Formats: sequence, structure tokens, C-alpha cells
Amino acid sequence: MTIETQNFKAWVNAQPGTGNAKLIVTGEVLVKSGERANLSEKSSGSTVELTLTIESDQKLFNQAVTYAQVRFEKEVANVQHVSITDSNGNNVANLNVETVH
Repeated sequence: MTIETQNFKAWVNAQPGTGNAKLIVTGEVLVKSGERANLSEKSSGSTVELTLTIESDQKLFNQAVTYAQVRFEKEVANVQHVSITDSNGNNVANLNVETVH
């Protein structure tokens, strides 16, 4: 099953007064009613690897679909790239990380 996504972005918020620098990754995932999209960290370093999963509430039978926001945040030191795959290892997005001061 291919996961349909759009508008993934990644940046480091290093603005003064916001505490430690924080990696923020956002995007949209097409889900059915009763489904939730999640990003979890697989590994970190200068490239952060994330896994995108979709969890389902099997009790709901309405098959309406919509794009849902997904977001990941983590305090970081030096990140240049984010790689996102689904739970089967298929590539979802490869993102260059910009730093916002």
C-alpha cells in the first residue's frame, strides 16, 4: 500500500529566545476516517531518519478520506537532511533542512 502525502517541510528553529534548536518536520497524509498518521524517529545524526505510520481504529466503517497534518519535533544540534520512509521501507520524502534564526 502506497501512502499518499504532500507538502512535507523540515527546518531547525534556532531563533533567539526559543531555547535549544529544534528540528520541526511537517506534512500532510491522506487518511481514511478513524486513521491517524504518525512520524517516529528511526535514527539521528546529520541525517534524521523518520518512519511514517498510519494507525487505524477498526471500529469505524466510514471510508471518507482527507489530508491530515503530521508533525515531528526534536531538540537537535546539527541536522542537514531528513529522510522519511513508510513502515515497509518505501521512500516517502527526502528533505533538506534549513535553519531559521
